[in-house]
Amino acid sequence: MTAANRPKTHKYISRNNGLHRWEVRIGMDAINFKPVRKSFSDGVYGSKRKALRAAKLFRDCELRLLQAKGHYFGVKRYRELGSGIIYREFTDKDDCFRQIVIAQYWDNKKQKQIKREWSIRIHGGKRKTMALATTWREEQLKRLNKRQPFR
Repeated sequence: MTAANRPKTHKYISRNNGLHRWEVRIGMDAINFKPVRKSFSDGVYGSKRKALRAAKLFRDCELRLLQAKGHYFGVKRYRELGSGIIYREFTDKDDCFRQIVIAQYWDNKKQKQIKREWSIRIHGGKRKTMALATTWREEQLKRLNKRQPFR
């Protein structure tokens, strides 16, 4: 079953006829989390229909958990555009297509990664958003270097 002719009710679920099982794959945030995957064999669940029912139940439970945590779904494109600047296209929890640019840097004093996102739709195009992210990151790094010089 290809993605083009897959019913809407089978979102994130595919059929492996060679191994007689349904597979659930949910794409996660490309930076911090791994994808969720699980197989449902016809032999274990008794029939093709029962295995599909179990796969749908698992998928729905996982999606509810992920939505409660506020994670991104369905990352379509993830590309690093330069030092600390990332471009992402994804479908959020409401099935809205989004494009964002993320700027990030490492703060040694706080011992954590600081990041901020900008929506391309809100800020008027990819180039403008990239410029905003780049200037923000450079300003933060200048401020950081004044506070804690590198040795």
